Amino acid sequence: MTSLTQLADTLLLAETVRCVAAERSATLSVLSCLQEIEDRQLFAQEGFSSLFEMCTQRFGYSEAAALRRIDAMRVLRRVPAAGEKIESGELKLSQLAQVQTFLRTERRDAGKSYSPEQTLELLTSLQGSSTRETERLLLEKSPALQARRETAESIRVVSPTHSEIKIVADAELVALLEEA
Repeated sequence: MTSLTQLADTLLLAETVRCVAAERSATLSVLSCLQEIEDRQLFAQEGFSSLFEMCTQRFGYSEAAALRRIDAMRVLRRVPAAGEKIESGELKLSQLAQVQTFLRTERRDAGKSYSPEQTLELLTSLQGSSTRETERLLLEKSPALQARRETAESIRVVSPTHSEIKIVADAELVALLEEA
C-alpha cells in the first residue's frame, strides 16, 4: 500500500471509505464467529467459563468491547437482518448492544418480551441516531430502564487515593448538595 502521506486528498478519502466498509464487514464476521462459538460452547471446551471471559482473555478485547460485541451478537442472532444494517452503516455496533440491554431489562424488570419483528422495528427506528440519541429513545420506551438508570450509581477509581462517584439526583438533592 502506498504511504498515506503521498496520496492525494481524493484518493485518501476514497481509501478511507474502502477501509470503513472493510471494517464493518470484519465486525459482522467477528459477530458471526462469536455466535458460532457460543452456539457450540467452544469457550468451555477451551477452558473459559464464559464467552465474555474468552473474548477478554483469548481475543484481547477490553471488558467493554467484549460486552458490546456479545450483546450485538445476541441481537443479530434474534434479528439476522440487522447484519445488513451494520454492514451498510445504518446501525452501529454500540446501538445493537444498547438494544440488547434494553431487551434484557424489559424482559427481566417489566416482564415484556419483544418478538424478532418488533426488535427489527425498534432497530429500524434507531437508524442514523447517535449513541446518546439511541439511549434517550430507548429510555423513553422503557420505564424499567429509566428506573434502573435513576437508581444506578457508578464508582470509578481516578487515582490511588481517590474515586469518582456518579449518582443520578433529582433537583431537590442537587439543591441540598449545593447548599452543603
